[in-house]
Amino acid sequence: GHVPGVEVFDAFSFRAELLIVGLHNHVQAGIGFFPDSQSPLGRAIATSIILSGGYKDNRDNGDEFEYCGSGGNNAVSVRDEKARDQELTRGNLALANSVDLNIPVRVIRGRPSAFTPSRKEYRYDGLYDAVRCHKTEGANGCQVFKFLMRRCPGQPSL
Repeated sequence: GHVPGVEVFDAFSFRAELLIVGLHNHVQAGIGFFPDSQSPLGRAIATSIILSGGYKDNRDNGDEFEYCGSGGNNAVSVRDEKARDQELTRGNLALANSVDLNIPVRVIRGRPSAFTPSRKEYRYDGLYDAVRCHKTEGANGCQVFKFLMRRCPGQPSL
């Protein structure tokens, strides 16, 4: 759910700030989650995702978007490394469990910014339902997990 003291559209200059305020629990990974050993449900659960253009297969339409799972070297910035199929483990498994259990996920959008020291801005855009997960061929020719995310009602408009 929402983090106390953090409002929808609050902006941050560094990913470490997201960790400090409790929006996202990984400094580098795009999917924040509780592993099954720390989850009250006994299953890994996604808590947040960062959508920042790091994967070629992401499609962002604002209130609804397709989020490419993690791993497989499908990232735009990865060079000289052989791409491989993504696996349904760690963050991908947690996000798939959030689909199954109908648990909303916090969404943070990252974008370039000339006005921050990091040259990036991370904006908390509220809660989204993880609606569907499917495996498909990605832009790199390998199998990727795609998650359909839909903005939860009752939040400020984008």
